[in-house]
Amino acid sequence: MEPNVSASDDWQVHKFGGTSLADPDRIRHVASLLDTRELPLTVVVSAMSGITDRLLDLADLAPTEDAAFADRLQALRDDQRAVVTELLTGETATATLRALDEDVEDLADVLRAARLMGTAPSTTRDLVAGYGELWSARLLDGVLRSRGISAAVCDAREVLVVCHEELGPVVDWPATRDRFADWRANHADADVIVATGFIATTPDG
Repeated sequence: MEPNVSASDDWQVHKFGGTSLADPDRIRHVASLLDTRELPLTVVVSAMSGITDRLLDLADLAPTEDAAFADRLQALRDDQRAVVTELLTGETATATLRALDEDVEDLADVLRAARLMGTAPSTTRDLVAGYGELWSARLLDGVLRSRGISAAVCDAREVLVVCHEELGPVVDWPATRDRFADWRANHADADVIVATGFIATTPDG
């Protein structure tokens, strides 16, 4: 049985897929919907529509010696930066852009490693694909905070622990409960938790 990992039974949980977050207008619409809900809330988000496919295309291209992957990575970065600058302003925009650029640098390192190995194993593909959820979470978090809502991004890699067993991934609930308690203690003022879907961590990181 899944234990209760929340400190309260009063939380509502909402899930928004990629189509609901497909562009800046839809992200604003999601924020406006959440603004009418009774707090507190947990919101689980997917990557913006099309972003996961673009990330996986990069993972597929990297080992092939196809020089196009560098151009596609740059195009993805530029597109994401455009969304950030349309949705966010001030220090929130600056911090989000800085984090995006750091992510793209990390992605480039991962893709270069795949090129050197001549393959992109499933673990690499999962790592690359997971950035889309993180970008969506930061965007929605920023829009919510611009509306005066106390929000915080919960990167599931910091909280959700899974073990790979014979039948597939299984959540390590005791470890997840402990990590979430620590995370929540550091974000006690957040009325809205914007959590990343899809991604998690393993006991060994």
